Amino acid sequence: MKGFTLFTVIALTGTAAAAPPVPADDVYVPWRCGDGSIASDPQGDDPPDFLGDLDLVGETTATVASRASDDNYLYLRIRLDEDPAPGGVPNAGGAWGVELDLDGDLRDYELLIMADARPAQPVVAVYTNQTVTQANSPLDPADAPAAHTYMFADAASSKATSTTYGGTPDYFLDIVVPWADLEPLGLHPSTFTRVWVASSSRSDALDGDFMCHAPGDGDALDGHPSRGGTSDGDDTGGGGGGGDGPRLEGGGGCDAGRGAGAAGIAWLALVLRRRRRT
Repeated sequence: MKGFTLFTVIALTGTAAAAPPVPADDVYVPWRCGDGSIASDPQGDDPPDFLGDLDLVGETTATVASRASDDNYLYLRIRLDEDPAPGGVPNAGGAWGVELDLDGDLRDYELLIMADARPAQPVVAVYTNQTVTQANSPLDPADAPAAHTYMFADAASSKATSTTYGGTPDYFLDIVVPWADLEPLGLHPSTFTRVWVASSSRSDALDGDFMCHAPGDGDALDGHPSRGGTSDGDDTGGGGGGGDGPRLEGGGGCDAGRGAGAAGIAWLALVLRRRRRT
């Protein structure tokens, strides 16, 4: 069992300031699958429950997911087959999120960032996962209550993309989370981590269409581990070679970046954080 840590729950009400505008499209950096290819996912690959706005879509020329970062915020982006939030109102019953490994043990995850339209009041929530009840599974429920909760309209938005998989316009779901809330939970711009990105029918775990993951690949978290990467763009495993170091990654292995420099992006640095386990 993981060591228990108490975190303060912060709820942002309707009076909270709206999230800052998301970065320009060309600032986002594609995530990559475990084989090093730009993250992709076929249209309609996980029927019948995860189609439409729950269907992740993309290919090497139009990645399914990407990320950006600046001094204040982490920006997450997922490409979906239909609009998840028409007119800014999220479709009821849907959820989209990222599970993150922070300790190098791919049999569990430590954080879940979820855009959740399932409750009557849609939210973006950040959960910890200190206690594992379903080992080596993305279905392992995160700890309740959420460590941080924001109104959906203040931390998530959608917009049309230039792609039309399945013959209809696709949409980006953008999620914005402040570093000031993530860092006390162990996720820093310099934290080594890996992630799994998916849609979901649940609020506390991922069970939908996973990026870089085919239905026949198996459901174990460690069944499709990520490759390594560092803040200086080294993809050989944390600068030490070997190709097995963790980083902010998705599904079959995806890297993440942080805004800086002339291109407006630098790699999101990743430092392995060990936890005490009991």
